[in-house]
Amino acid sequence: MIEGDVLAEIKRLGPAFSMRACYVDTLAPRAAYHAGLFRQILGVIEHPLVIHCSAGKDRTGVAVALLLRLAGASDEDIVADYAQTGVVMADLMAAERIHHRAYGLTDASIDEVQGCPPATMVALLAHLDATFGTVENYLEQGGLRPDEIQRLRDALVVYDRSNGRDGTPHV
Repeated sequence: MIEGDVLAEIKRLGPAFSMRACYVDTLAPRAAYHAGLFRQILGVIEHPLVIHCSAGKDRTGVAVALLLRLAGASDEDIVADYAQTGVVMADLMAAERIHHRAYGLTDASIDEVQGCPPATMVALLAHLDATFGTVENYLEQGGLRPDEIQRLRDALVVYDRSNGRDGTPHV
């Protein structure tokens, strides 16, 4: 569920509110947050892990997109994974729609807040590339050391070594 302060801002902006702009505008200020989150993941990397936030698509979606990019997933796969979130969360979003309407949001604003359109993730990844060059640079700017980034990547990627060579990465 979106908190009251954010809902008030969405209501104030009305049709001018954009999740795409929100994702892009908050990426740089959240570099330290993501570095800290990923450092925490490194502390428990040998165990199963669940990453979530209140809705499971915004903070979680960005964090997972960064992890997928770090692991070498294609942008096409990252975007598809994000878009699939809207499909699997349809029931939750229907319940949230009632709450958002009661708060006074329009259906158009609710659609903007709840949607997982591919264009939102495409814009985020393009902004990441244009601003930082790589996800590694972004995480380093946030405070993650190169050795930590490599340990995280190594934990995320399974290598097929059945052919006796170094192996092919499988994300």
